[in-house]
Amino acid sequence: MHIYSKWIVTTGNPDYLEVFAEGVGEVGVDKVNLGDGRVILREMRYEDPRESSWAESVTSGRWSIGLVDVELHDGMDSRLVGVVTPSASLTAHLFADLADMFKAEEPAVFSLRRVLESGQLHPFSVRLTDDTTRVLVQSRDTKALLETVSALPGEPMGVTVTINQSQISISNQGEVIFADSTSPTIVAASIRLIAQESALVPDWA
Repeated sequence: MHIYSKWIVTTGNPDYLEVFAEGVGEVGVDKVNLGDGRVILREMRYEDPRESSWAESVTSGRWSIGLVDVELHDGMDSRLVGVVTPSASLTAHLFADLADMFKAEEPAVFSLRRVLESGQLHPFSVRLTDDTTRVLVQSRDTKALLETVSALPGEPMGVTVTINQSQISISNQGEVIFADSTSPTIVAASIRLIAQESALVPDWA
C-alpha cells in the first residue's frame, strides 16, 4: 500500500494546521507529539465505485489522513508542513487547500542531487530525464549506482531510497511516496531526515 505526501516550508502560524484539520474528515486518533513535531490524525470515509461491462461493484471504507508539522531548526522558525494520505488525488486536493491557508504558492522541493550524495538515505533507484530520453537506473550497490548515474546525461526526476527499512520515492516536484504502510512517527522521522540531508527550495508567497 502506497502512502502519498506533499510538503511546504513555512514560517506561518502553527495554529493554522489545527484550524485546517477541523475541516478535514472526522476526528481520528487525535494527535501524535514528536518532540519537535506533531501529526494530527483524521479519518475520512470513501466510496470507490467500479464498474465494467462484466461487473459492477462498490469498494468503501475509511482512510486515515495525517497532517504533519516538523520543525526544521534553521534559525528562522521554519517548519515542514504536509499532508499524508493513501490516495494521490486526495493528497493533491488537500495539499492545495493547505498551501493556500499558509499562503505558500509552491511545494517544498528537495534537491535530488543532494539526496544522492547523502550517506544517510541509501538510494537504489534513480530516474533521469533530458530533452529526449528517460532512463531508469537501479542497483543495491550504492557506489555502482552513483557511478552509473554520473556517467549518464540528464537530471534526476525521481530517487527511491531506503529509510527505516521503508522504500521512499522522492520526486523533483516535491511529492514523497512511501511504498510501505508505515506509522505516523516513521513518516515524520523520515521526512525530517530527507529535509536534513537535502536542500529545500521554498517559494514564499
